[in-house]
Amino acid sequence: MYICLCNCFRETELRAAVDEGARSAAEVFESLGFQPQCGGCLDFADTVVQEYLAARSAGRRGGGYGNGRARQSSPGSIWLCR
Repeated sequence: MYICLCNCFRETELRAAVDEGARSAAEVFESLGFQPQCGGCLDFADTVVQEYLAARSAGRRGGGYGNGRARQSSPGSIWLCR
C-alpha cells in the first residue's frame, strides 16, 4: 500500500525505515531522504509506524496495515506512482 503519493513510497519502505530506527513519520521521511509535500499522509504514516512498532514488540512481524481500515483517495485524485 502506498503511504505517501507525493513521494511514492509504500508501507514496505516505511517498515524498513522503522526497522532501521525511525520512530515517527518525520523520521521515516528523513530516513528515506524525502520531505513531506502536501502533508496529507503524515497522520496516516504516524499511525502505521506506531501500529508496526506495537506489532513488532508483540512479536508479530508479518502482514501489512491490518486493522481493517483503508485510506481512500479523494475524488479526482491522480495516481502518479507506478
